[in-house]
Amino acid sequence: MLVHKTKILLTGHAGQIGYELMRVLPLLGSVTGIDKEEVDMASPDSILRIMREVKPDVVVNTAGYTSVDRAESEENTANQINGVAPGVIAEELKKNGGLMVHFSTDFAYDGTKGAPYHESDLFNPLSVYGKSKIMGDIAITATGVKHLIFRTSWVYGARGRNFLLTMLDMCKNTSEMRILNDQLGAPTWCRFLAEGVGLILSQKEAYDPSFSGFYNMSCGGSCTWYEFAVAIAKYYESNFGKRITIYPVSTGEYPMKALRPKYSLLDNHKLNSAFGVIMPDWNTSFKLLMQDMGFKEPKGIGVFPNKRKKTIKKG
Repeated sequence: MLVHKTKILLTGHAGQIGYELMRVLPLLGSVTGIDKEEVDMASPDSILRIMREVKPDVVVNTAGYTSVDRAESEENTANQINGVAPGVIAEELKKNGGLMVHFSTDFAYDGTKGAPYHESDLFNPLSVYGKSKIMGDIAITATGVKHLIFRTSWVYGARGRNFLLTMLDMCKNTSEMRILNDQLGAPTWCRFLAEGVGLILSQKEAYDPSFSGFYNMSCGGSCTWYEFAVAIAKYYESNFGKRITIYPVSTGEYPMKALRPKYSLLDNHKLNSAFGVIMPDWNTSFKLLMQDMGFKEPKGIGVFPNKRKKTIKKG
């Protein structure tokens, strides 16, 4: 269990997950947040320098190469940042018995299962990005460091680069768009990821080597990108009075450089059982985020709960 003097190193603190973690982690220890200005994640020497300078007890790694399509032509950079860097951190952290918290992805799977993925399912990434993330997962576990690797999906928030902000920008600049309707997943608000990690790190089990491993952590429910886009557009229409028309299209009609899994739902039962953490339904968390961003709820989209439904710990 963390105490105030525990040293926590947070990589990627300016990113969407990192920003939310900077609101949570200071309650659990002394936090040093770093981003690309302080460390080059493609350089092992740069990583080792900051690790030896901070001497952290816990590293929460949110830094990563996240441009899925660009990774197809920048494989070496993606592999260095997503595949090699986590192993470098883990190897150094193991020397003082520290704990590594890392984020992985639903892109670990090929999307052909047709049912929510479990942590024990074999991975089969379709893209360079997915393969680079798997490289990082393997590199961490190979060191033997205490670790918690959280697989999540369709992460978005009020900052950074993500589908929500892209959609809001498109709504502002156009009245018609085409969005994929044959990929199924669960949009996950990064704030709930951060709160979930905070709750887990407040428990002694997080530091027990027998709890080291992979844990799925994504919001509940499911939707397609098209359905998510329609929900976003309804908020924009209601708040700005602009009519938005969205056409559903298939992956074949909207080719991209990198292949994506068409089905990437994750089963969170292991997370619930080990740490008592329950993630909310994606639709509930989406409405809370839009409210947090100052949007009024459109009619016919549901009702906000009277009190915010937080990620909770059983018992």
